[in-house]
Amino acid sequence: MREGSDERLARCGEVIAEAYASGARPPLPKEMMVELGQKLAGALATADRNGVLDSAWPDFVNPLLDEWERATGLVGARLLTIDPSEGTVQMVERSQADHPLRPFGGQ
Repeated sequence: MREGSDERLARCGEVIAEAYASGARPPLPKEMMVELGQKLAGALATADRNGVLDSAWPDFVNPLLDEWERATGLVGARLLTIDPSEGTVQMVERSQADHPLRPFGGQ
């Protein structure tokens, strides 16, 4: 890992969790947002150790969000892009015909 990578990955996990929480249904309590951020940082650390480019991080993050939703019953957006240097993310709603998908992928 690169120097400062742990802090960068932890911050990226927090940013993704905050973006997810902003549109999650039902609303995500602060404790759950912190827990999700930690799980996301762990997934990003694994991706980083394996040499995965930042552009491929959604492939690591989105399955974790699927698992999170199955465990919690929440529904939220998925990671589309991330710019770790800027600390910004773009999320995309999983929906068809403007109806949110349920956590298990059904309509």
